[in-house]
Amino acid sequence: MTARFWRAQPKRVARALWHKEGVPYTEEESIMIDNWAKSTIITTTPLVLPDGNRRIELNPETREIVEVVNTMGWFLSPKTPITRGWPGIPVHGDSAAPVTDLVICIHGIGEHLWSQQAFSQPGLVEQCRGLRSMVNEEGAATRIEFLPVEWHSVIHTQGDAVQRQLEAITLPSVPMLRTMTNDCISDVLFYQGSEYQYKIREAVVQNINNTVRSYVASLGPSNPPVRISFICHSLGSVIIYDILQRQKDATIPSQERLDFGPQCPVAVACLFLIGSPVALFLTCRGSCADIIPEHICARMFNVFNPTDPVAYRLEPLLSLRMKDAPPEHVPDYSGGGGVKAHVQLKGVMKAFADSAYDVATKDGGIKKAFIAPMKSLLGLDADEVASLQTATESIKTINGGERIDWELQEGLIESANDYVTAVVSHNRYFNNADFAAFVKAKLLMTFSSSTTT
Repeated sequence: MTARFWRAQPKRVARALWHKEGVPYTEEESIMIDNWAKSTIITTTPLVLPDGNRRIELNPETREIVEVVNTMGWFLSPKTPITRGWPGIPVHGDSAAPVTDLVICIHGIGEHLWSQQAFSQPGLVEQCRGLRSMVNEEGAATRIEFLPVEWHSVIHTQGDAVQRQLEAITLPSVPMLRTMTNDCISDVLFYQGSEYQYKIREAVVQNINNTVRSYVASLGPSNPPVRISFICHSLGSVIIYDILQRQKDATIPSQERLDFGPQCPVAVACLFLIGSPVALFLTCRGSCADIIPEHICARMFNVFNPTDPVAYRLEPLLSLRMKDAPPEHVPDYSGGGGVKAHVQLKGVMKAFADSAYDVATKDGGIKKAFIAPMKSLLGLDADEVASLQTATESIKTINGGERIDWELQEGLIESANDYVTAVVSHNRYFNNADFAAFVKAKLLMTFSSSTTT
């Protein structure tokens, strides 16, 4: 069996009669269990599986067939029920709900490393699978599909001349760190080069077009039109931003057009940038005012962990006044929505700490240390509030009525030490339940607005 919408090694399909908690036994084990279960010795003699550490027996109290793993002796070890056939109620016919949205997920740096089995970090395919399970509820009238698109193979192709050269110049010391540098940091450096930047964008556009075309064709004529959105992580957000920003615009005279590069002819409903350094790249390029036209991308959300060292805000690039406006909080969906109490408290403490720093480094004295945070918290300065309101409304005007910058809320333990959480925060987006619920809410909002217009 081979994957249809992404690259993966072929997998062998095997028949399975017996399952433990939904996981099938091997064909050999299933045949052994089946023969044992049909025999007369089922009530007297347990069946020891080939590894010698597991055995199948009949629980005399519940009359269930169970598996025992010899961890504390056969009699003390826990017993797990097993089933013949797939557990649960059989569903007849195609029960899949209609698809309203197809979300293309683009990985960031290091995907070549994370996708290898030797590393515990889940790859993009597993992350899409996790998002799919968190977003789609059983029995829902519609569903949202998440499919991966990769670009790391453009750089990290085994046997490629550049890959061989990279391996040749790598020092032999601290091999683990060298591997991470070659597979993670080098992604950014390669993308900075014009040749590889074009190759990567071309590969991403080709994969997106093929994935969208193949998936939409597989749905059949009865499925309603599908909206296309993107979730782009880390460097992947820069790649997609560059692709969308270069889409041809019929309103621009042909003599003023630049070399647009590979074209991705899809209308984007929502663009989710996660852990994104787009603002840093735009600043380094001196193109701070570049924004994706609304006819190409209806709404854009720049979502970040507050301690993510790779993430940057986008709104202050569009209006410098927005640096004083805190980003919107992604609602705490698991806690019923809103802002967590410890996050609110941390914001208050930060306001006072920042003012205390101003006392030590700038003019203004003690008065400013206490007045400034109170003004920001209580809104005592009407002029400042009006100025921020105007800047915020201007952001919403170009983004479909939504803010662009959104901040995930830390857990209580995570908020205790920013430097500890910063080490892992860049890779904690796809498995974040609040982010998954946020994506679903924004896509459903797009769906409801499109159906009412």
